Amino acid sequence: MSSKTPEIESAEELHSGNKSTLERTLSSVMEVGRELLAKRRLPLPSRASSVESLVALCEELLEHRGEASGLALAVEISESYRQLTEPERLDFFSSLANDFDVDDKKIIQALSRYRSAAWIIFLSSTSKSLARLEKKSSRSGSVNCR
Repeated sequence: MSSKTPEIESAEELHSGNKSTLERTLSSVMEVGRELLAKRRLPLPSRASSVESLVALCEELLEHRGEASGLALAVEISESYRQLTEPERLDFFSSLANDFDVDDKKIIQALSRYRSAAWIIFLSSTSKSLARLEKKSSRSGSVNCR
């Protein structure tokens, strides 16, 4: 008894079949994500597309853990953004630029800590390497490295 697999007539047919499967999978993941989000947080204000609530959703997404609910949250942000008027969109991006701007002082402090740690590691590894060289040099009668 032989079972024949249906032949795919064109690349478009193959592509559209995969797309449907992918769309179904993403829809399923997003639905689970929406359910997880609904359980975790308070209901959004009636006008979820307001600039303030949209920026709050962006903050939530940045601090968020979890792929399914993160994807659902990103879709919610995208849908809310599409509902904004042109002036609201400009206000939204201005808010993002202000609220998510880099803190120069924190960057400089982190760089300073990194340089200090790197210098300590360098000195530590260098002194160990020099000690090994001195040990090898003293065995062979070479000149002291220090």
